[in-house]
Amino acid sequence: MPIDELIKVLNEHIQKEIENIINNAQAERDKIISEAKKQIDEEFENEKEKIYEEFEKKLSLQKLSIESENRRKVNEKFTETFNEIYNETVTQVKNILISLNDKENFILAILEKIVDNLPDSFNKSSIEIILSK
Repeated sequence: MPIDELIKVLNEHIQKEIENIINNAQAERDKIISEAKKQIDEEFENEKEKIYEEFEKKLSLQKLSIESENRRKVNEKFTETFNEIYNETVTQVKNILISLNDKENFILAILEKIVDNLPDSFNKSSIEIILSK
């Protein structure tokens, strides 16, 4: 075989080998890029999930704090309202008792005057015993 043909065949073989190496290198590069992208995506999703969980936890704590504050305010208002109603009721009961006592004293005074004005023949002692009770 002449040298020119041998060089030509050798060049073709070298060219094919170079193309094969380039194709393999590109395939390897694409594989590395794909794996790196996959790893980056996984890390991104993990970080995103962590941030989301922390955000949910903070929101949950804020919600609990708000609910607790609202309960405290409601309890405070209930206590305030109860105390107002209780104080008003106590005042009304005192006034009723005072009024009843005044009425009782008034009625007793009238009855004493009636008893005092009864004729001596009437049995005052039994009435006075009843009134003293």
